[in-house]
Amino acid sequence: MSGWFWAFNRADLIYESQKIILAIGALVCLKDISTQFGHTVLQEIVLFILICTYLIFGLGFVMNQNLIDTLFGHKNLFCSFLFLGLPFALIGFKSLSLRFKIIHGLILAIGLTIIFLLQTRQVIVAIIVFTSFYFIVKRSFGWKKWQKIAVMSVFFGMMISIGSLLLSGSSKIQQNKFTASLIERFQLWDKTKALIHENPLVGVGTGNWQYNYSKFSVNNIEKASYYNTFFKRPHNDFLWVLSENGWIGLVIILVLVIGVGLKSLREIYQHKNESKLIILAASIGLMIIAFFSFPKERILHIVISVTYLAYLTEGWKVDLKKINWFPRGFIALNIVLLSVNVWIGIQRVKGEYYTNLAIEAQNNLQANASIEYGEKALSIWYTNDPSGTPIYSFIGWGYHQKTDLEALVEVNAKAFELSPFDYKVLSNYGYSLIRLGQMNRARLVLDEAYRINSNYEPTLLNQSVLAFNTGNYRAAMEWLKGIKGYEKKYPQNLERIQRHLIE
Repeated sequence: MSGWFWAFNRADLIYESQKIILAIGALVCLKDISTQFGHTVLQEIVLFILICTYLIFGLGFVMNQNLIDTLFGHKNLFCSFLFLGLPFALIGFKSLSLRFKIIHGLILAIGLTIIFLLQTRQVIVAIIVFTSFYFIVKRSFGWKKWQKIAVMSVFFGMMISIGSLLLSGSSKIQQNKFTASLIERFQLWDKTKALIHENPLVGVGTGNWQYNYSKFSVNNIEKASYYNTFFKRPHNDFLWVLSENGWIGLVIILVLVIGVGLKSLREIYQHKNESKLIILAASIGLMIIAFFSFPKERILHIVISVTYLAYLTEGWKVDLKKINWFPRGFIALNIVLLSVNVWIGIQRVKGEYYTNLAIEAQNNLQANASIEYGEKALSIWYTNDPSGTPIYSFIGWGYHQKTDLEALVEVNAKAFELSPFDYKVLSNYGYSLIRLGQMNRARLVLDEAYRINSNYEPTLLNQSVLAFNTGNYRAAMEWLKGIKGYEKKYPQNLERIQRHLIE
């Protein structure tokens, strides 16, 4: 719950924080399954999920529908999920009898084929890193201790150096040498680094990067500036954690990851445990994916990552019987936390249901219905829709249609409190202040909206209206001219301004 007292949006803070609870609960369950039935059960559970995914992929191909994007959001997340599952197929292929080797080999071959057909670069790089680490460690099984330390130092030193080079050089990129998606990542990383610089110790609060990054302007990000795309994460889980939870949060995670990794590597060398080596190598590959994407956001990715942790820590001795309140107290705590998770999930589903009704009412020009459904959508668990738009904005549209100016300003002010660097929210708030006659405040708000995105048409129009209402007709014309096709879009505004300029 990092950031409860300083985060703009507590609903998203709660929602993102509950994933940690889910991960802990999943780890406890998977560790118990591993202890009672062996780690083979873990890998078969993952492979079952993988086979179901293949069937969905095949069904979508036959139906000529993109079911993968529907389930995973993007091919990158789909391929990263496949990458996380395939190591278990490789373990089965290497360790089981011939009949099962064929089955696991087919699962492995299908997954790799899909990954390379979809050409997901970050996952292909992760496969290269996985393969390199696997063969380096396997090759060094008989080496002396100093040789193992040296080769691991070189391997991880290279990874850290390349990552640091990419992060430090992101603001100096030569755009013609990179793809559009990588350029976009570099631009988002620059915003995130600026955010980290302002909040280094504790961050801006879990789940709140999305409401802070645009503080540093989105004018250089084409999708945001011209197409109003709302980014929910910086496409780098390390920067994401650092910006939201500060160095305190990142260090805690790194200590856990590095501690488990080092102990696992020591155990692999001692017992020449090839199965754990495959999982550890896949974990290193996951770090590559996390550097360019956001696997920590997705539930399936979290569960399989936790499965890795359960697999790697199998056999580690933790005498829980010495803890007096275990197991009854621990079970009770998990039941309470799971119940909270379910309740939050229900409230967010309810919120999205009523938000969709509010949007439908808005499309049908039904002001009262938009207000009613918007108010029903709101709760401590749900304040913004999946695109980042505050629910108060939908309510504000209803009050605008009813010309209830005081209520309009009130709800737009609440939307501003939740998302103070969203240029659309700022533009709406500035417009409502103009309607109420508060011109000085409106100017401050609209100037901020323009600073963040100088290409957003409603902001340019509202600036023109503000200038006109304060008697600055030349400025009103200049703002209006900033809108492409303003003559056809806003002929009445143009005519009014021209009439006053002539006078």
